[in-house]
Amino acid sequence: MLFAFRKGRIPIVIALSFCLLIAMSVPGWALTSSTINGVKYTHPAKYRSSDYHIFNGLDVSYWQYNITQSEWNQIKAAGVDYVFIRCGYTSYDGFRQNKDSYFERNVERAYKAGVNVGIYYWSEATTESEAKKEAAYVNSLLKKYRSMITMPVAMDYEFASGYRSTKKFNSMSKSAARKQFTSNAVAFMKAIKGYGYTPLFYSYRGLVDPSFNSNYKMDMTRINGNGQYRFWLAQYSSDNSYSGEFEFWQHTSSGRVSGIDGRCDRNFWYYNNAKEKTLSGTVSLKNCKVTMADSALYTGKKVEPNVTVKDGDKTLKEGEDYQVLYMNNIKKGTARVIIRGIGDYSNDVLKSFKITGNDLSDAEVSGIEDKVYTGAAITQSPKVTYKKKTLKVNTDYTLTYKNNKNVGKATVIVKGKKNYAGKVSKTFQISKGTGQVTTPSDTYTLEEGNTAELGASTIGGKLTYKSSDSKVATVSTSGVIKALSAGNASVVISSAASSNVTSAKKTVSVIVKEKKDTLKAPAVPKLKKLVNLKDGKYRFKAVWTNVSGESGYVIKYSASSNMKNAVKVTVTGSNVDRKTIKSKFGSKKIYVKVRAYAEKNGKKAYSKYSEKKSLVMKKK
Repeated sequence: MLFAFRKGRIPIVIALSFCLLIAMSVPGWALTSSTINGVKYTHPAKYRSSDYHIFNGLDVSYWQYNITQSEWNQIKAAGVDYVFIRCGYTSYDGFRQNKDSYFERNVERAYKAGVNVGIYYWSEATTESEAKKEAAYVNSLLKKYRSMITMPVAMDYEFASGYRSTKKFNSMSKSAARKQFTSNAVAFMKAIKGYGYTPLFYSYRGLVDPSFNSNYKMDMTRINGNGQYRFWLAQYSSDNSYSGEFEFWQHTSSGRVSGIDGRCDRNFWYYNNAKEKTLSGTVSLKNCKVTMADSALYTGKKVEPNVTVKDGDKTLKEGEDYQVLYMNNIKKGTARVIIRGIGDYSNDVLKSFKITGNDLSDAEVSGIEDKVYTGAAITQSPKVTYKKKTLKVNTDYTLTYKNNKNVGKATVIVKGKKNYAGKVSKTFQISKGTGQVTTPSDTYTLEEGNTAELGASTIGGKLTYKSSDSKVATVSTSGVIKALSAGNASVVISSAASSNVTSAKKTVSVIVKEKKDTLKAPAVPKLKKLVNLKDGKYRFKAVWTNVSGESGYVIKYSASSNMKNAVKVTVTGSNVDRKTIKSKFGSKKIYVKVRAYAEKNGKKAYSKYSEKKSLVMKKK
């Protein structure tokens, strides 16, 4: 990527419309190579000297969707110090300018996280006039965020297949098209410069390098052959063979960084403070006195010491006369600060400061043990030692956990507190446990007709229940006992096996007692015989067996075998076993049955009726 620096701030721009974030930074002086995500990238020989400092950044657009503030903080903590954010694009099938729907929130959140912000715009300009209109549109989008933009503003020129710029280019002779589209790029960047930003041109090697592709489309001698504008080169390889000058190298679109889901673009910035220039009509910041603290305490977050700039006796104002870019300013070590002149001032001053302090990432953590699944979140009691000093939990550090309940690998995170910052993570294994079923009691006693919840719990799978005697007590699928009749039973509670535990069982006792105020029906009496008295009155005598616990009997008789229109006769008193009755059906054959009842407190409980007997009634 190339930078398009605005007076006072350095914005980095993203080239591809599918641009992804650049991952962790690998700063350093005179580096021969850098290893990113396990891939070793060799820096061009011309950028390996001590004059160059290498910073890493990223570029984002709609295609990274909604990056939250927390994720932007993670990106900064991962070592990303700058980002190019797409502000918009021109439609592929017509000259219409469009705003990237995530532009505003990306700028605001990246800035808040301490990531230096640059801008890029996907161009489809086919004429210089269109390029100027695109630049004007970019300027209109950036006005609200001018103070937040500390990196260049870039033109992203890529000539995608089937797009309007590509169709126009292919409709012309190669030499005429190359001349026209190079002029378009120059017009865009000249306009951006006029709006007070540092312009940057982005494209890939196949479009700019005649030695690599005879069908190249851009004449780079007019763009940065004499250092006119900065260049951001895309070449996805482990080394860079482009012979021309460039300031940013987008070396992969398959990188990864904490805070970004999926792959992302990653870039190197070859910063050379000696190459920064003083603009005509401005005062060089190098001629001013720039002071700042040479050390700061490590906090685990971005560290930004105050900067003071004086031009003689005049104290300059940040945001009006200069801007400050902090690099590598989270981890312990050397942080870099670029103080860039804006307004009436220009050029850069490069400063550094040391971040020192108690970083728990250097602490020793012991006492982490593998555990067995219990059904609850599992914790640890580690010993944390920093420089031979044993630290205290909740005083010097806190403990948090990830995945610390189910079987598998869990993580305990030791995070610094108060005088300590940073964090260190340790893992431990949670193994499969032995299933178990627990209940509040081993014995449940209840009266007939009542219910009780077993209250069973398990660290295993689904619970099921089974009663040993469903006449005494039943149990529902949710573990509710219902007492039916006096007696003893047991309930077996089973817990199914799961990915965390084996299966398990528990048996509890159930004692059902007779309800104290329960009125029980007596036994069924037996109708022994029917006697026709033959006294001219159609009377008969019913004789039955006496049952215990009764309060009386009910004799029921009818002239119909189905007991239709039956007559009931109640006999009160216990120890009664016969009754003489005058039939209301005269000489008709009658059918008779009897039952007993018990009575208490005005309530009656009846037995079932006995079997029927029949009798033919005669007067004499």
